[in-house]
Amino acid sequence: MSKKKFVTTGEIARICEVSPKTVIAWIERKQLRSFRIGRGPRKVTLSDLYEFLGSRNFPIASLEDLSRLLEEHSVRAELVPAL
Repeated sequence: MSKKKFVTTGEIARICEVSPKTVIAWIERKQLRSFRIGRGPRKVTLSDLYEFLGSRNFPIASLEDLSRLLEEHSVRAELVPAL
């Protein structure tokens, strides 16, 4: 399992296939918990994301599955050249 414990709005947007603005709207409507350090980017814990996805019937069986999914999306993003 990945040691990563937090994800950004951009990462969430990619796995949910929505825009980052949609993720920010979920956060602002208090549907998805997040935090910031100073003026940095919003971050969401894996457990909060897992809970949110479960409440939306997103097909993720466990936190380990979520972590694997995030790793796969990260690797794909690195392999796709910028256009």
